[in-house]
Amino acid sequence: MTNKYKLANQIKKEKQLAVIRQDLLALQSEKALDAILGSPMPATLVQSFPEQDLHFLMHKIGVADFLPVLAMASFDQWEYLLDVETWEGDRVDLPMVTNTLDSLFKADPQRLVRWMIKEKTEFFEHYLFKNLELRIREHDEDPADFPDGFQEIDNLFYVRFPEIPKSLLEKEGGAELEKAKERAEELIMNMFNTVADMDLSVYHGVLLETQSVIPSEVEEEQFRLKTVRLAEKGFLPPHEAMGIYQPQAPSDLAPRHGHDLTKPLFGTEYPLPPLYPSSMLGSDTLFARSLAGVDPAMLLNVQAEFASLVNRITSADRRVVREKQDLEIVVQKGCAYLSLAMEIIHGEASPCTPAEGAAIIARYRLEDLFRTGSWAGMTLKTKARQWHETSWLVSSSLPLSFFGEEWLGLVGGLLLDRPLYFDNYKTGVLYRAFSSVREIRESQENLDRIIEVDRVISRLDPDITSFVQGVLTYKSLLLTLWARNRLGISFSLAPIDLPVFTPFFTDLFSGEEQGIIDGFKREDFLLWLSQETGMDHKDIEAKLGSVFKEIFDWLEDEYGAVSPKELDSRFVASFFLKE
Repeated sequence: MTNKYKLANQIKKEKQLAVIRQDLLALQSEKALDAILGSPMPATLVQSFPEQDLHFLMHKIGVADFLPVLAMASFDQWEYLLDVETWEGDRVDLPMVTNTLDSLFKADPQRLVRWMIKEKTEFFEHYLFKNLELRIREHDEDPADFPDGFQEIDNLFYVRFPEIPKSLLEKEGGAELEKAKERAEELIMNMFNTVADMDLSVYHGVLLETQSVIPSEVEEEQFRLKTVRLAEKGFLPPHEAMGIYQPQAPSDLAPRHGHDLTKPLFGTEYPLPPLYPSSMLGSDTLFARSLAGVDPAMLLNVQAEFASLVNRITSADRRVVREKQDLEIVVQKGCAYLSLAMEIIHGEASPCTPAEGAAIIARYRLEDLFRTGSWAGMTLKTKARQWHETSWLVSSSLPLSFFGEEWLGLVGGLLLDRPLYFDNYKTGVLYRAFSSVREIRESQENLDRIIEVDRVISRLDPDITSFVQGVLTYKSLLLTLWARNRLGISFSLAPIDLPVFTPFFTDLFSGEEQGIIDGFKREDFLLWLSQETGMDHKDIEAKLGSVFKEIFDWLEDEYGAVSPKELDSRFVASFFLKE
C-alpha cells in the first residue's frame, strides 16, 4: 500500500513538472530563464528536463545567460551537451570542447573538474594531451635548457602550449584558430589551479597520466561510447539511420504490435520524450492536425515516437542541430513524409480528415509511415533516373537546362539522393520534401511531359552540331525546326536570317484577332510534328497539348504586340534561333 502511495505521488509530481516544462518552452527566452530561477525547486525542475530540451533551451536563452541553469543540471545532461556539441563526425572538435567545458567551468568549476577526473577521465586527459606539452624537471636539470615556450607551474612540472603553424594562421579562419588556442590555454590553466586547490596529489596524478595517453585509441573508445549513448535517444549512426529512408509500399505496412502506445511513461524508468519536436508541429500539415486528435492516453507515447523519428532523420541527414531553426527543418521534413504517407494510405477518393489521420497514426508506427512517404518520392526518382540515363538529352550531351527553369528544377529535385519537391519559393524555399499526394501527382504529370517531349525530339533526330548561336531549349529547337520547314529551308538548328524569318513571323500573327496566334497555326505545328516524327497527331495532342498551348500563349504575351517592322532578333532568340 505504501509503495502504491509513493508511486502515485511520483506520477503526480512528474506530471506537474511536465506541464511546467511545456509552459517554459513556449515562453520568450528571458521569461523562461526567470521562471526557472524563480521556481520553488529550480534544481529539481532543471534536472527533470529531457537532455534534448535542455540543450535547445540553452541555445534559445543564450549560453552566457544559461550558466546558472547549467550549474544545476545533472551529469547526464552535461554529458549529452558534450556528446552533441563536441564531435564533428567521428572526430573530436577541440575548439567546441573548449567552448563547452569553458561554459560548464564557469557554471560550477569544482563540480566540473571533479566530474572530469572521476567520470570522464580519458576524455579529459585526451583533451589535455591535444592542447599542451608537458615536461617534468629532473633534479639535475636546469629549466633554462628547456625549449622556448615552457612555463613553470609548480617548480616540477613545465607546460607548453603548441604554436599554431604560420601557414594555418595565414589562411582564412586563422584568427579564429588563434582565439581558440588562447581560450584553451586560459581554461586549462584555470582548471589546473582548481584541481590543485582541491587536492594537490590528484593534480599531480592528472598531469602524469596526461602523458600516457594514446590519442587514437582514446578517441575511438570515446566515439563508441558517445554513439551508444546517442543511439538510446534515436541518434543512430548515420549508416544505420539511413534505413529510415528505405522505401516501403503501402501494401507492405504491418500494424503496430501489442500496446506500444499505451505503455506508461510516468512513474517508470522509461525516459520522458523531449517536448521541443512536438511543440514545433504547428497546424498546417495533416500529421499535425491528426496528432491533435490522438487519444490522450496514447499521445505521450506518440510524441516519444515522433521525437525518436526526428532524431533518426537528423542522424541520417548528418545534420548538426543546435539552434531551434535547425530542428524546425527536420520536424517539417518528418511532418511532410508522414502527411504524404497518411494521404496515400487513406486513398484519393476523399480528403483525409484529422480523425481518419489519427486512426492511421494509432494503427501504424511512425517510422513505417515515414518509409511509405519515402517510397512515393523514390518511385518518382526511379522513373526519372531510368529515363535520364537513356534519354535523347543525355545522348546529345545537353544539360537539364535544355528543358527550361521549371523542368530543370523538377528533374534536378527528383534526381537527388533523397528526391525533393521543386517548390520554387512558393512557400519560401526552392526545394522541400513532398508533403501531399497532389505534389506527387503534379510532379509525375510534369515528368511524363518531359519524357514525352524528349521522345518527340528523339524522333525528330535533329543535328545538334548545327546549333551555333542563340539559346537552345526544347522550345527554341521545336519552333526553329517548324519555322525552317514552313519557310522551305534546310532541316537544321542553324540561325535563320532576320529578313527570311520576318514573313514567317508576320504570318504567325495574321489571324482575325490582332496579336493572337489562331487555332490554324497551332494545329499546323501539331501536323508538322506528326509528319516529321511519324507519331499519331491525336496522341501528340493528348500528351503534349497543354505544353504546346503554353508555348504559343507565351509567344502571344511576349510578341503579340510587336510589329514585324520593329522585329529585333535579340528579343526572340529565346524562341527562334536567328542571326
